[in-house]
Amino acid sequence: MAPGQGSKFAVLASSDPDNENRASSKSSTGSKDKKNKQKSNKNKKQQQSTSNTTKPLSETNGNETTNFDLPNKKNSVKKQISNEQMNANLSTETKLLQTKNCSISDVDNQKSYDSSTFIQNLFLWSVSAIYMFAFISFYYQIRGLYGDNGVLPLRHYAASLSSKNQSITAEELYAQNGSWVWLISRFGFTLTTSLELITITGILVSFGQLLFKSLRIVPNYLLLYIAYLSLSKVGQTFLHFQWDALLLEVGALTVFVAFKGSLAPDSRLVLWPIKWLMFRFMFSNGVVKLTSRCPLWWSLRTLDVHFESQCIPTPLAWYAHHLPQNWLHLFTALTFVIELIGPFLFFVPLKSARIFSFVTQVLFQVSIILTGNFNFFNLLTIVLSFSLLESNNNTKPRSRIEIFLNGAFSGTLAYYTIQFFAINFDKGVSNIGDLILHGPNSKINFTFENFNHALSHAITISIWIGSISLIHISVRSIYICLSSEQSFMRRFLRLLTTLFSIGVCAAILALSVVPFAELDNSGQHLRKLPKPLKQWYVQAQENGLMHGYGLFRVMTGDGGRPELIIEGTNDPQNGPWEQYHFRYKPGDLKKAPRFNIPHQPRLDWQMWFAALGTYQANPWLTNFAYRLLTGEPDVLQLIDTQRLPFPENSPPKYLRMSRYLYKFTDNLNDIGWWKQIDNRHAYFPMVNKDTLSAALKLNEIKRRYYNKSNQTNHQNGSATLVAIRLSNRRFLRVCGEDSFIYLQSLLTNDMRMLLSLERLEKERNSSPGLEKLIESNALNQPVIYTYLLSAVGRVLADMFVYRGRYRTSDGEYIIEIDSKLANAMKRLFLGYNLSRNIRVEFANDIQAWVIIPINKFTDNNNAFNDSNIQIEEIDSDDIKLVADPRVGSSHIGYRLLTRLGATQIEDIGQYIQLQNYSKKVRIHEGTIGDYVQLRYRLGIPEGYKDILSGHYYPFELNGDILNAISLNKGLYTSEEKIIKIYSREPIQRRLFPVQFHGSISKIRQLHPAPRTLIDLNSRKFGELFQRYGRNGIASLWVPLKNNYFTKFNQDNGSFPLLTHKDTGLKMSVSIPNWWPTQVDQLQLPVPNYPKCLFNLKDEELESKDFDMQIKDCSPEDIFRISSHY
Repeated sequence: MAPGQGSKFAVLASSDPDNENRASSKSSTGSKDKKNKQKSNKNKKQQQSTSNTTKPLSETNGNETTNFDLPNKKNSVKKQISNEQMNANLSTETKLLQTKNCSISDVDNQKSYDSSTFIQNLFLWSVSAIYMFAFISFYYQIRGLYGDNGVLPLRHYAASLSSKNQSITAEELYAQNGSWVWLISRFGFTLTTSLELITITGILVSFGQLLFKSLRIVPNYLLLYIAYLSLSKVGQTFLHFQWDALLLEVGALTVFVAFKGSLAPDSRLVLWPIKWLMFRFMFSNGVVKLTSRCPLWWSLRTLDVHFESQCIPTPLAWYAHHLPQNWLHLFTALTFVIELIGPFLFFVPLKSARIFSFVTQVLFQVSIILTGNFNFFNLLTIVLSFSLLESNNNTKPRSRIEIFLNGAFSGTLAYYTIQFFAINFDKGVSNIGDLILHGPNSKINFTFENFNHALSHAITISIWIGSISLIHISVRSIYICLSSEQSFMRRFLRLLTTLFSIGVCAAILALSVVPFAELDNSGQHLRKLPKPLKQWYVQAQENGLMHGYGLFRVMTGDGGRPELIIEGTNDPQNGPWEQYHFRYKPGDLKKAPRFNIPHQPRLDWQMWFAALGTYQANPWLTNFAYRLLTGEPDVLQLIDTQRLPFPENSPPKYLRMSRYLYKFTDNLNDIGWWKQIDNRHAYFPMVNKDTLSAALKLNEIKRRYYNKSNQTNHQNGSATLVAIRLSNRRFLRVCGEDSFIYLQSLLTNDMRMLLSLERLEKERNSSPGLEKLIESNALNQPVIYTYLLSAVGRVLADMFVYRGRYRTSDGEYIIEIDSKLANAMKRLFLGYNLSRNIRVEFANDIQAWVIIPINKFTDNNNAFNDSNIQIEEIDSDDIKLVADPRVGSSHIGYRLLTRLGATQIEDIGQYIQLQNYSKKVRIHEGTIGDYVQLRYRLGIPEGYKDILSGHYYPFELNGDILNAISLNKGLYTSEEKIIKIYSREPIQRRLFPVQFHGSISKIRQLHPAPRTLIDLNSRKFGELFQRYGRNGIASLWVPLKNNYFTKFNQDNGSFPLLTHKDTGLKMSVSIPNWWPTQVDQLQLPVPNYPKCLFNLKDEELESKDFDMQIKDCSPEDIFRISSHY
């Protein structure tokens, strides 16, 4: 036995309370140590005998030396030890080491305290600190956010859980929502006080854990987890951030990590789920950045805008923003390396590789902390990285093989980083200073297809790595348990806890496969998973046990960060308007950003999200505005109270919210930190206390009488959606250098709405009518609805036009059209093209879905849309999930474009994330009939049968209020006819939804040919287009001279019943709720065109062919009709 091993075991034996022969073992070990020493040093004299030695035993492990001095009294005792006992101890020692056949570091597994235990305790202490930060930060915002007069009063939330105006008990609230707030309120506390008590409990317990190790036990961490889960259940939009979900998942795992003691499993086993979570979190964040196909990520320009566009930057963000652009691009590339390649180093069996990954992850998080205020999020990520520090105490010199592997690993990583991101220096730069100042060039050197192919394999490899790693650590933990020197019963009990821990880790690994599979856009991994596993994952997600992650999926702020400015005044005519300032959110151009880590100002954060959308999608803004108008003290504490424009007891009479674009100033000599780069845009209309009070009362009435089943789904964290696959739609891909100009000259809507803000800025001065688009905020849209007209201005086809690939040198647009019109439209597009450089081809790899958030389906399958559910939109190359551009998502839902691989409901569920609900989504499959009936109820045509191709003008199909027409873009096909119709007289024929009365069997016998007549009082009043069930759409006359329309609008559907001429069936007419208040007075801006266009007679632009009673128009006839004119 080597001397080092002997003395290492002496240390082990001296610290083992179960060893009854501690003194004997030390003596025998000392004797054996000196014998080995004598053999290796034959020329040296023996210093002293074994029986009377008083020399200290020493162990050297790297730089660590431990001395044990043996007093003379103990030496005398050792002399009496028999040779048999000494030999027995030596035999036991030798047998243990030979059986294990391991290094000195593995002998440390027998110690009651090693470096893994230190990491375990460090992790527990750090999680307690994060909990304390989170609870304290939340406590100071409770009254302002959830008080009775707060932004989102908790009492309103409780009322929304009840059925209409019925009472509900605390137990029922707890059963529905699962928060302890309801149970505590039973003891006479208000809901707000109950929320504060839970938060204070969390503060006290976590603070006590920082001071006393004895409090870092399983029950206390379970208490902290339940407390934060209770806050999350009632926190609504202000507590639905990804770091809140991450803290919940870490908190649940900490309950598992906190299991310590002599019966606890090996600390490396209980830390394994933490390492696996760190792997999932970092890898997912890297994947979504590329799968989203965000142009800023793919061009490595993210950091060009990130530092100024992030929610709450720090003062150092200004300096980081002005670093040389090439360095920023390189840092973006390194971000991908750290998030995509770095996680795989967590499980490499090279200690240096794991240390390298730990250092890079910590430095990465520290750099984010220095430049951005992301509360406790980055600190929590650093805490997760502690699991990367292994318990290997072996500091022996590394072998040549290990040195070689480390060198090979480092070289390979550097080589592929350079290759994948094309890192190089300009040849013309020779000066070192210029080289450093300029920085290296870099760009992504792989395609989206390459990445998707690699991702599919990486997901599989990741799951295998996790499985093999868990098997290895499990076998090792079982062996350590069985080879320990504890009594048989204690070893048996410890084996049971080890097996239980292995089962928990296996369950975590199995459930985590679901969010891993969701990263694959093709859906092939998700389809292979068993349905029960997906259901278990949803249940775990509801209780905060596991989540999918993906931060900074799509970057915003290209061209400036949108910022909301709130102003108040007592005189709306003459002003002045005084600005409200926030504590941390940018607003004052001269005020420097602040550090607020680890605090999270939740109102400031939500203001940033609200600026990216509309106030309708953020209903809490209305209540916030009302609290400012009433001078609510608790709410005012959420903003900068030292700079209040109005005293608390004298709030303003009027309030408004405006949106500006902010950018960092350009250099150090500029006054201030920010600059506004555009004029004010109205965001929230000017309101006073009375108008807002009436609106809030109306909302409360709606909330009180809202359908209970729908609310129950919401408050349980679930939402019901209907997904309908549109098999009757087909896609054309139009691409080429002139594709934009070509489509702009053909279609009725403005293609500039699809352009990026960067390109729009370049065309600001050269594109007519662009300023009006900018003023109307109708820019950077993912999809538009538009028409293709005949030569006389009648609608040939309606279609959706989507943005195509971002990174192609030539423009690409995806056109969704009725499948029966696809061939004719392709021929038309090619026929109209004379010399343009375009290509028109079928995109057969795309399919369309409609996603409709619903309240319920009635007995006759009428879908009622639930406008309270907002889905996060996706605008990437392969996946597009966008609100319907005609009337908005609040009426007809969302359109989803996927690849053909996603054919099942389970496949499309991965794309849907709700804005106002962070929990599970229930998706049911609907039919095209459901979608058709919903459209007919709303009076929305779609497809060649509904629009009767070639028969009607756009206004007669409600094209002006369906956002299908633009009169500001310049000339397009038949625009002169449209302008003439629009400018001469109001539209006297509109498309209305109708509902048939009478026996459903008789109604079903009606198969109306298009344009069958409808009578009113025995006079022709319109034509029936289509019918489905009891619902249909019809073109009706609205003669203004008889005041029909005005009376109809005022009575809201009390118009006399119409009669279907052929069958005598009665039908009623309704006005859709998405129509403007007075459609007949709707005005669109008309550009200045030559007056000669308006002097033409109708006969010069029309043909008698269109006045014929054509029963139907086949798709192939459209090409003939268009060619005729």
